[in-house]
Amino acid sequence: MVMYNKLNEYYCREAKNPSLASLLSDMDPNIFSDKRAADPATYNDWYNCVGYYINNGEIEEENVVKALNKFLLFYQQEFSYRLDDVIRYFADMDSSII
Repeated sequence: MVMYNKLNEYYCREAKNPSLASLLSDMDPNIFSDKRAADPATYNDWYNCVGYYINNGEIEEENVVKALNKFLLFYQQEFSYRLDDVIRYFADMDSSII
């Protein structure tokens, strides 16, 4: 949820990136009543990308941005999403903001 909300905030505030819009629609937890991603494969991709950073079911605060960028890079490399601006934005962020 945190990742979806941060990406959605970025999309609404900073740039109307079509690739990010597509990814957000796949991730959207608000479509179905169970609050799971609209496309369950997106959650599996997220978990596979960030599993390294998970400790006791949580991602430590200092690793949130690294995990998010790893996920975005995966979508850019694996599915040719154009996410350079999004990756750059979050790479430049201080993880304490998230």
